Amino acid sequence: MPKARMSLSKKVNLQFTAIQSSYWISFVPLGGFAVVLLQSKSFTDSEIGILLAMQSIASIVAQPLISAFASRHPDTPLKKIVSIMLLLGAAATSIFYFLPHLFLPAVLIFVAIGMTHYSAPAFLNAMAMQLTNAGIKIN
Repeated sequence: MPKARMSLSKKVNLQFTAIQSSYWISFVPLGGFAVVLLQSKSFTDSEIGILLAMQSIASIVAQPLISAFASRHPDTPLKKIVSIMLLLGAAATSIFYFLPHLFLPAVLIFVAIGMTHYSAPAFLNAMAMQLTNAGIKIN
């Protein structure tokens, strides 16, 4: 492998590692402790179940919609789409931390988090595939 190509591969791997690490570090508080967070806001077990189910359904519905958007707009880089998704997910998560126990706003926020933050891993993998297809090895 030429030296310039190896340097590019190393740089891209470091950047991709930073993106993946940042994503999973930000995922842990809400993904791993969603029930604890919701209980601390006095949500009932039934409400928690509904919120988490809605979040999962939103993620399932959003992925093909976002994929279709990305396919129809090849001039928009996937990294820009993923960045916007993660920023919107972070904003929704931040708003939720300041809301009291209000079920309807919580549903909307958890749907937004499901559509953005929970859908992101598929698109991060797609970015890795794009890089691999371009001849850049991703570890």
